[in-house]
Amino acid sequence: MDGTGKLFEPFCSLMPVPTVTIPLPQFGPQTYDFLASHIAEQLPNEEFVIVAESFSGPIAALLAAKNIENLKGIVFVATFFSCPRPVLVSLAKLIPLKSLLSLPFAKTFISRYLLTGFKYSLFISALKEVKNSILKERLISISNLKMVKMQSNLPSIYLRASSDCLVPANQIDLFKQSFPSLQVKYVKGTHFLLLSNPEACSEIIRKFAGI
Repeated sequence: MDGTGKLFEPFCSLMPVPTVTIPLPQFGPQTYDFLASHIAEQLPNEEFVIVAESFSGPIAALLAAKNIENLKGIVFVATFFSCPRPVLVSLAKLIPLKSLLSLPFAKTFISRYLLTGFKYSLFISALKEVKNSILKERLISISNLKMVKMQSNLPSIYLRASSDCLVPANQIDLFKQSFPSLQVKYVKGTHFLLLSNPEACSEIIRKFAGI
């Protein structure tokens, strides 16, 4: 949800082909429709595969609905198609996310359930680059999220974190309704899966994309 791309750095370094991280804008309405249109304008002209983690999953689904010619597949990572935890999202909307992170138990919770070890500092540095107002708007977008009614035959795969405490497993069923050919892979790790287990994720994605 930080939208900076910083959390993808360990994963991208393991990929054998050039990868492009498209940051989310810190301007304009932070609705999924606006963000998808912004990303669509920056997609490459050659064939590509989208990797979308957590907050970005619905953006990738909206891009799939546009039938973009060069889009050859989507990798959904620990993401959702409707508001995954309404109570938590409502709490985060009321209290600035950065304020929540300053609470005494925050580091312990994040290090245990969302990330691991030294990667906590990378997570914090990414959040520092994003305004509280932008984070709040994105949380509102999550709370207002309605499943996109669509059918796509694009090759797709969902990487489910074994210890994901933020996204319920039943979200996968929602993706299957729109992406009938969806493959599901279970990967050891926490919610920020591309950061908590970049090695396993990169191996699965390389096979999926045929690289």
